[in-house]
Amino acid sequence: MTQFRYLASDPQQFHRQVLSFLHYLTDQQATVLLTSEYSEATPDDDLQFLCDGIINVANTEHGRTLNVSKCRGSGFQEGRSAMRITERGIIVYRGCSPKHTTKLLRRSHYRAASPGWMS
Repeated sequence: MTQFRYLASDPQQFHRQVLSFLHYLTDQQATVLLTSEYSEATPDDDLQFLCDGIINVANTEHGRTLNVSKCRGSGFQEGRSAMRITERGIIVYRGCSPKHTTKLLRRSHYRAASPGWMS
């Protein structure tokens, strides 16, 4: 989605392009995962408004974190959780800060994300 923003000549054109693209995807009955690069200079509040779910991923000084900030029509666990990207996929340490995951890894007490991980 960030690339759409770069291609648009102004914010109104960007909004028209995104809405047109989303209407097309809806007509195709597609489930879509959109990505956007947020920064203070280019906030993505407009895209967040249009989406049914938002998963924020950040890379902090202590490691990567994941936070679900929106999941329209469903409940979800609030707060940041530590996460790791491995060759087997993404591992989410629910309710754990990144600086504490080292202890968890040494003791092998972790669970991979599963379908019910947000509840």
